[in-house]
Amino acid sequence: KAAAELDAAGYTLGSDGKRTMPEGSPIGTLRLFARSDQKNSVDTMDLFQGWLGELGIDSEVTAMDSNALGDRILEGNYDVMQWDWYVEPDPDGILADFTCDQLGGLNDSWYCDEGYDAMYAQQHGEIDQEKRAEIVKQMQQQLYEDVPYIVTAETGIGEAVRNDKFACFQP
Repeated sequence: KAAAELDAAGYTLGSDGKRTMPEGSPIGTLRLFARSDQKNSVDTMDLFQGWLGELGIDSEVTAMDSNALGDRILEGNYDVMQWDWYVEPDPDGILADFTCDQLGGLNDSWYCDEGYDAMYAQQHGEIDQEKRAEIVKQMQQQLYEDVPYIVTAETGIGEAVRNDKFACFQP
């Protein structure tokens, strides 16, 4: 299906078996950056590299420490990078990361959309929880459709609480 969608968008296979840009120029080699201190980061980029290869797209995986990768991300100097995020129970923080105001800061995908920003401001000030939840769902749908991130996994974080010392904690 991916190959058919690329063909339909004009990214066809050249005579050498490599995909080309719609106007016919070579795509080149995509830079896939992983965090050397996280095995799952390197593994994810290795898998992605294999899938791109099956589609006729060359790529190179480079693993670097998180600080170096963070610098590259803030420069916007990458094609694909792998990172992890953990979302707090209130999603405001992660939603803010996709606003135009965070470009060059926490917005590491370099995504910017005025409509999204308007919804962010609306949900940020909404005191009716049901109305806010509906706005947040619309924002999530937009991010899903616009694809600033490709989500490869959803993981849980283990928690431990000493119930002899603390009470009323809920997972």
